[in-house]
Amino acid sequence: MPRGNRAALRVIHYVTENRRVRRAIEVLKSGDIDTFLNIENEAEDSSFKCLQSIYSASNPKVQGISVALAASKLYLKDDCVARIQGGGFAGTIQAYVKIDAARGYCEYMNSLYGEGSCNILKIRKYGGMQVI
Repeated sequence: MPRGNRAALRVIHYVTENRRVRRAIEVLKSGDIDTFLNIENEAEDSSFKCLQSIYSASNPKVQGISVALAASKLYLKDDCVARIQGGGFAGTIQAYVKIDAARGYCEYMNSLYGEGSCNILKIRKYGGMQVI
């Protein structure tokens, strides 16, 4: 394997992520939430394996995001889709959690990372729009 193959992995992620976004838009328009969540799982897998922004290369012993994702899967089992949000280095994940499990999940994550570290958000029917 040639040296410098990390750039190739990042390109693979970029190209496949753009395809996933286009698919996600289509399935959301059709109301197919299950397929959307599968796409989000694919995106997380690609972020972890190809993009490699799940932890800082300058401090690989600290992997809070990796732990948060693993903890999410352990707590929620198959009822969870969790992925890195943004670049990852800021310490943010996004978890899609069923309504009946949301409060318990949030309490669990707050117990691991501190009060106020988990917030329950609701996606509006109309998404982002100018209000004023």
